[in-house]
Amino acid sequence: MDNPLNHPAVKNVTSFVNTIRPPRLYHWRSAIFFGLLAWLLSLLIVDNNPDRGNALAAFSWIVLTVAIAWRTTQPPFVIRGVPLSPWIAGTLITILIYQETADEMPEFAITVWPIICGCLIFFIELIQVRFKVSQERPWVRGPFLLLILAHVVLSCWIALYFFVDEWVEEYPNLFRQQILIDRAQVGPFEGLKS
Repeated sequence: MDNPLNHPAVKNVTSFVNTIRPPRLYHWRSAIFFGLLAWLLSLLIVDNNPDRGNALAAFSWIVLTVAIAWRTTQPPFVIRGVPLSPWIAGTLITILIYQETADEMPEFAITVWPIICGCLIFFIELIQVRFKVSQERPWVRGPFLLLILAHVVLSCWIALYFFVDEWVEEYPNLFRQQILIDRAQVGPFEGLKS
């Protein structure tokens, strides 16, 4: 009689499980499994309290964000020594913020996205992969400060865009009006007199 463990389907499943199984408990794959388990539990909570399921889903999103941020600090997500982790994790955090603030302030999440990414860059520079505080202070280096300030300026530009867009919607004829001054009626220095 054939051994059922030698069946091709069982071999494929075993190979898939061995591929995705984390090599140790302290690994980014473990965090992904934990986040997916919390998300599945949030789907299974169908009682009269949907807030509990939503809170568990938000927690699973945060755990998955941490796992993805952890993974993207390693190659191939590192370009010329710069990991893409802060921007990917910042985008995932911004999506969670948008879900919570979309009704009252729909533009808030995209406005704070660069600041969140800047904070994550600061955190990654401050803490090494093994959670040991680095000896050098990254916040005193010029390029690091420029990078953080560039994120703050980008956030200000995004906020200015939303402000001007709201202004144009409220006053649609504001930029279409032309102010014509007849020079025959107004002398060259008459505008300076009070």
